[in-house]
Amino acid sequence: FIASAVQDIRLKVPSSSFMVNLFYGRCISVPSLVQTSTCDDDPIRLAQAKNCALAQAEGLCRLSGKSQCTLTSTTQSPTISTAIVGLRYCDVLVIMR
Repeated sequence: FIASAVQDIRLKVPSSSFMVNLFYGRCISVPSLVQTSTCDDDPIRLAQAKNCALAQAEGLCRLSGKSQCTLTSTTQSPTISTAIVGLRYCDVLVIMR
């Protein structure tokens, strides 16, 4: 999931760029039993996961010493856990540079 998102971003980076630092934030949102879709835009839980991932990415970007951090992409992917049978969640990934 992360590898494909990074690959997409690197394809869009100008070839003149020597090196691009990417900063990641990743959080999950577990839907309630009544939600039919795992990654609904409406629920409060998903909004919290997006804010969580954004805060992580921005924090890592700031810690690196950058004065300005730019949001590159936000993706969300419905996932079914293989470790815990039946657990479904929305995997939210935020990438900044």
